Parts: sequence; structure tokens; C-alpha cells
Amino acid sequence: MNMRKFFAVFAALLGEVLIIALLLLFRGDLPNNILWLNGFVCTLAYITFVWILFVRWERSNDADDSWIGSLGINLVSLNVYSIVAIVLVLFMNYLPFISPVSIKYQFLIHGILIFFLVLFQYFSYSAAEQVKNVGKSKQQQTEYLAEMKNVTQRLQDTAFVTEGVDQSIRNMIDGLLRDVCFVSPLRTDAAHEIEKSFVEKADDVIAAFNNYQANEATIAKQISLLKHILENRKKMYN
Repeated sequence: MNMRKFFAVFAALLGEVLIIALLLLFRGDLPNNILWLNGFVCTLAYITFVWILFVRWERSNDADDSWIGSLGINLVSLNVYSIVAIVLVLFMNYLPFISPVSIKYQFLIHGILIFFLVLFQYFSYSAAEQVKNVGKSKQQQTEYLAEMKNVTQRLQDTAFVTEGVDQSIRNMIDGLLRDVCFVSPLRTDAAHEIEKSFVEKADDVIAAFNNYQANEATIAKQISLLKHILENRKKMYN
């Protein structure tokens, strides 16, 4: 255990001991059932307040940082709950010249509070899931475009190392590589289908370069088709 964790655990345990000590010290005439309820509520409120001490801020397994999307709701809901719960404990049990509120009403009130706490935790995890879904959507938008650029680069490299390739074909491939860099990512299925079609046909052209002399005419036609597919893709917008 490093020093940071040690002091976090020590501070948390010391705070819990102080809460128990204060409850016992100022117990007064409170019956045992209310004392136990206060202890439970104060401990829960304390946990929701100090949990931040144990948060691991760096999460390499969360590439989308989806937990950040839930952090705001978590902080607000947990801190509000801890403050309101403690205020209610004081108000219902320790006001001078007023008897403690009946245990059944205290159970009801704290149950309602915990219900809202759980509800906001649901909202928190829903926000995290939404951030994760947005991240996946953006990744999918760029994934197919990255494949288009990679396969066009491979096509250019293949043409460069293949002997006897006509310069016009090399120029056409260079033009494809320039144009593909100006394609904007889209989230539509139609755009993704065109991008996948481009990648598949480009792979076929690369394979055809293995026997360039026999496939020269086919390669020229397929590169023209790739240019046509790319032009169709460039015309698409969200």
C-alpha cells in the first residue's frame, strides 16, 4: 500500500470513529433503534462524501473516458445526499425542547432519500453509457476512413515497387491518395458501405499487381472505378 492509499484509509477510518463517538457522546435519551438508524445514515452519508479519496483518476481501460460523463452527476448527487441526510438527522433528533421524530417516519424519510440517491446513480451510469456509445460511434466513423487511407497507401507502395507500371496509373493512384485525405467522416450506413466497397476493390487491385503485365488493362479500369467510388463518397453529407 502506497502512502496515498494509507492516508486515505487512515483518514476515512478516523472519520468513521469520530462519527460513532459523536453519536454516543450526544446520544441523550435517544432509544437504541433511533441511535442505530442514525449510525447507519451518518455512515452512509460519510461514505458518499469521502469516496472521492479512493477514486482512480487514470483509467487506461476506459479509452472513451466514459466515467467522466458520470462524474458530475455522481459528485452532485452524493454530496447533496450526504449534506441533506446529516441535516435531517440533526433536525429530527437533536433539536432542543423537541422530542425526536418517530422511528417509522425517520425510516420513511431516509428511505425516500436513499431512493433518490439510487435513482441519480442510475442517471450517472446512463450518462457514462451514453458517452461510451458516442465514443464508439465516432470511432466507427473514422475507422472505415482510416482503412481507405491505408489501403490507398498500400496501393501506391505496390505500384511503386512493381516494375513496368505505366506512369499514368501511378498518377491516378497518387490522385486517389490525395483525394481520400479530404473525405469527411460520416455516421451513415450508406457512407460506410461505400467506404468498405472502396477498401475491398482496392485490395483486389493490389492483388492484381502480382501479375501486372497480364492484368494491366484490368488494373487501369479498377483504378478508374475506385476514383468513381471515391467521388461518390465525397458527395455525401450528414
